[in-house]
Amino acid sequence: MVSSTKTGVSLKRTPREVAKHNNKIRARNILKKHDVEAPTKKQQQQQILDVFKSAFGETLSASTFSASVQAVKAALFARDFAAAFEGPLLPVYAARWSPTRALCYASVLKGIHEDHLYSLLQYQTAAKKTSVLSPTPPASASISGEGVKGGDGDAGALLEQLSLGSPGKGGQGQQEKGQGRQQQQQTSSDEVTTDEHEIDPALAPKEKVEEVEEKEDTRHSQTLKAVCIGGCAAEVVAFGSYLSASQGADTQVPLAGDLTLIDCAPWGEVVSSLVSHITQPSALAKYTTTTTSSKPIPRIFTDAMVPPSRLRAQFLERDVLTLGRADLSSVLGSSNNTPLLVTLLFTLNELFTSAGIGKTTTFLLDLTSTIPVGSLLLIVDSPGSYSETTIGAGKKENTPAAPAAADAPADPNAKKPRQYPMHWLMDRILMATRTEPVEGRRWKRLESHESVWFRVAAEFGGSGMDYPIALENMRFQMHLYRAEDATAVSTRGERQH
Repeated sequence: MVSSTKTGVSLKRTPREVAKHNNKIRARNILKKHDVEAPTKKQQQQQILDVFKSAFGETLSASTFSASVQAVKAALFARDFAAAFEGPLLPVYAARWSPTRALCYASVLKGIHEDHLYSLLQYQTAAKKTSVLSPTPPASASISGEGVKGGDGDAGALLEQLSLGSPGKGGQGQQEKGQGRQQQQQTSSDEVTTDEHEIDPALAPKEKVEEVEEKEDTRHSQTLKAVCIGGCAAEVVAFGSYLSASQGADTQVPLAGDLTLIDCAPWGEVVSSLVSHITQPSALAKYTTTTTSSKPIPRIFTDAMVPPSRLRAQFLERDVLTLGRADLSSVLGSSNNTPLLVTLLFTLNELFTSAGIGKTTTFLLDLTSTIPVGSLLLIVDSPGSYSETTIGAGKKENTPAAPAAADAPADPNAKKPRQYPMHWLMDRILMATRTEPVEGRRWKRLESHESVWFRVAAEFGGSGMDYPIALENMRFQMHLYRAEDATAVSTRGERQH
């Protein structure tokens, strides 16, 4: 412990706090030596926007852009997803809606790094299962597959089997703070911990760069494997931003990423373009101005967001509901038992409403049976009533009801429709594995937030961000689970708030 009486009050610091303090001092010294200002939240967000500006410059400046945006909106409103996500309109969708989501996702990843992703990396280090990236990985690979189809199977039987019952207050507001990193030994005062002021190796003194490169040659970069189900454009940019600001559990080497993106829409070319702009130096001007301020905003990120050696991304054009356990196990890399991050970002509610509760439940149980122990499942979606599924009314979901005669009496035996919040369904399905494990696996709830606001950095008093179209704040719900070995004796109980 370290005491401080600078303010007349005795303060004690733990070794972890001392390490973070020393890391900040080292970061400031390096920045001062090289005359570089520490990146602000706004500058980090601007780097994400710059990737989209570079990748979709022609799309954003096209005279047909506004009309194309309206066409996508109309298709989404009509729930005609085949039309909304057809090839020619994907760059329009990515340029219009993906930037804000990428900003949001990057903030979520950064928010769970300390307590959860960091411990996932430590798990990999302890097991000595760090992946090695190919020097020249393919940016995109596509496998054809069918899109999501309707149908619910025997949803009632599955609901009864999982004891879903009726949604109520008991399923709301539950949260368990992550303890992954706190479970580890406290760091010594010489250990460098992850911090918002950490420096890119390119900004470090020459001798430090050579030291890092030597370690990379012998020990390689520590790799975080992630599988993103649904989406694609926002996910890959957010993941790149997270890598650029993070280090692995071994802080002497940078963190690399092995990303697999799965969607039934043909996102291959969009993903390939974004990966190229993530891993190449920015061609944009060093300074820029916005419509809300004439003061130039410095772009300190003129280099690539991450070098090509630190990001491997592949795209699979598949319907995740048709993969089955064998294919899903292959995608997750279950054979090597390396824990990974699986994300469902603004995807799970769409699966519930479009494909039905039955098929989506089957998918979640297949995921449970094949995911490596120690893996994390991150779910982000629209909050509240925006994420609800209706079942009952004597008909299957997504099946039009037959027209009834005007004077036909109401059927007293007809089932009344019931609304099921997405987070309630999800939690009942996943947490049922606590008492009824699937293939020896069960889920532990780490965090659950029903309503969280994300606001762009400009909302915190800064000038506007540089992007051709307006950026909206967004509200979302977020849930995080960890896969556990059901045969292991748990030494910790769940905490609910």
